[in-house]
Amino acid sequence: MMHDPRILLADIGGTHTRLAIFQPGAAKFTATDVQEEVRIYQNRSHASLRDVVEKFFEETGRAPCVGAVMAAAGVITDGESINANVPWRISAEDIGQSFGLDRVKLINDLEAMAAGVRYLSADSFAALRNGQPINLHRQIAVLGVGTGFGCAVLIPGAARTTLRSEAGQARFRAADPQEFNLLELIRRDIGRAVRVDDVLSGPGLEHIHNALRELEGLPPLPAKTPEIIALAQNRPGSHERSAVEIHCRMTLRFAADLALKFGAFGGVLFVGGVMPRLRRFLSAAIDEKAFDATGPLAVMLDSVPLAVCISPRLALIGAAAIFARDCCPETSRET
Repeated sequence: MMHDPRILLADIGGTHTRLAIFQPGAAKFTATDVQEEVRIYQNRSHASLRDVVEKFFEETGRAPCVGAVMAAAGVITDGESINANVPWRISAEDIGQSFGLDRVKLINDLEAMAAGVRYLSADSFAALRNGQPINLHRQIAVLGVGTGFGCAVLIPGAARTTLRSEAGQARFRAADPQEFNLLELIRRDIGRAVRVDDVLSGPGLEHIHNALRELEGLPPLPAKTPEIIALAQNRPGSHERSAVEIHCRMTLRFAADLALKFGAFGGVLFVGGVMPRLRRFLSAAIDEKAFDATGPLAVMLDSVPLAVCISPRLALIGAAAIFARDCCPETSRET
């Protein structure tokens, strides 16, 4: 079988999979090494990741590449991803064998996003507070809000280490009586303790919306996250607006806790398909001091930059950067 000398990139989220091509070069790695064309596939429209990759090669007219690097939501263990939100088994070995690839690397998607931050241009970020840019010389927390909730930290220095976290699986605690009542209803509906990604993910907004309606004696609605956000934009005083505002306050409070836990004083970057649509509400919640702390470190949180990434290519670029660093070290040297 003839192989394309380039590398397949995959960003596998809970809802969509994005595929692109990476051309490793002899020079220092840049985002332009990742081709602009990105193909997006609905996960539930395909029986397996193999089917998605095969369709990509058919549509683009390419032979299989020599290797692949796949950024997948969930815990990576022994070359496989474990995530209840992704409908297939994801295995580096299976993809390698199916397409005869010499090397397949499977990494966590938030780890890839953290690695990709420094390669994006300034216009890829929308500052949420006083126009403060993310500070790449200090630790940065990258929070992913989509089908699930994830977190990773970028640690500065020559190695540019990324630290992944399963913060989305931690239990979520209420901060006031209203949140307590909402979480009690959500706990009843899901039949277990409420985790972070039960409330701070895209589907988490749906949980909050229906619990809020029930507290006010109204029946649940089958509204999905995009519809709730769209209605919230245009209906002040609506249940949708209230649900979005509560979601943003909870997200910022949890982000503040993570910034303190990880020492992420270089900034908190929100990523994922949901976040660009929530910028207006996040900024309003910041103005209301939702991102804060008590005690001597409160003043430090006041100066932490907060931003939303508006580039859909972040995970792909970060995956390519990790591949270049680990497999082609001559392309990832620092300037």
